[in-house]
Amino acid sequence: MHNSRSFLLVLSFAIMIASCGKQLTITPTNKPTNLAVVGAKFKGVIFTEDYLIIPAPSNVGNVKRFTPQKEDIISAEVIIKDQIKHLNKDRVNQIRGNPIIEKHLNSYFRQYVGFINSKGDSIIHINFHWNRYSLSNRLKGYYDNRLSFEDDYTHIFDGGSFYWQIKVNLTTKLLYDLEVNGFG
Repeated sequence: MHNSRSFLLVLSFAIMIASCGKQLTITPTNKPTNLAVVGAKFKGVIFTEDYLIIPAPSNVGNVKRFTPQKEDIISAEVIIKDQIKHLNKDRVNQIRGNPIIEKHLNSYFRQYVGFINSKGDSIIHINFHWNRYSLSNRLKGYYDNRLSFEDDYTHIFDGGSFYWQIKVNLTTKLLYDLEVNGFG
């Protein structure tokens, strides 16, 4: 029984990765350190290993960088979809009127940064920026203009679940270090 459940889980994971791969493109931009990512329902940017991030995302330590490839992004997105609900069960810094992260994953622009940790594991740090402001919010000045493929890595300190970060360990297939921004 346990073997059949494991087989079905692996088969489901493989089918999701195969179907996602057909709907994801990565293309160069005018900025050599940025690669545009366009999925079926989301957009983002990969920062290459040559992109200098100061300061580096928290809790990554003194590690090497790598440039995430299409397969890495697909795997990271599958892991996020599979594990985010459990990791976000306490809804830290998510007040009334903020998006519930796992219900709105496709409403965020992503920034992907690849690291190799001291154990040799491939880690992708991902910034999520809310990208679905209504016309009324835009008229009030609520929007984020840092959502282009050629913009720099951003550090946002407030905004609740409109801005959050997470890490995906591609080697162990684990999602961890969810950081939902506070309110200032």
